[in-house]
Amino acid sequence: HDALPICGETFMEITYLVNDWTLGGVLPMQHHGLSLRTSKGKYLTLDFCRQGIDWWFGDEAPEAADGTFLVLRYKTRADPLLLLDYCAASEPFSWLDNNCKTWSEGVIELLNLKNATLGKGLRTVNLSN
Repeated sequence: HDALPICGETFMEITYLVNDWTLGGVLPMQHHGLSLRTSKGKYLTLDFCRQGIDWWFGDEAPEAADGTFLVLRYKTRADPLLLLDYCAASEPFSWLDNNCKTWSEGVIELLNLKNATLGKGLRTVNLSN
């Protein structure tokens, strides 16, 4: 969201979520998405899909989608401009090489979160049972 750096906000926590779903009710698939908490307690969700980047900004933490089986929550101090540039430079969706998984993992890599501290007690959470 363009206004975040102007308002002096940073991303304090980034949550990477993966859920199972079926294409046409037949073909099993996975969706990878992100939820980011700002320094002022707002939330931004990002989902990379065939139509582009689907986003939502609000005051409440979003609920995990049905079928969510992986939740990784990272503590950080990330600059929103890095994410804005990444989104602007994103190539169109491609099932094989530029999909929600590769796009979301690109954000994790961009913000150097692979070695970041995971939030207290929240590493891998199985929510599908």
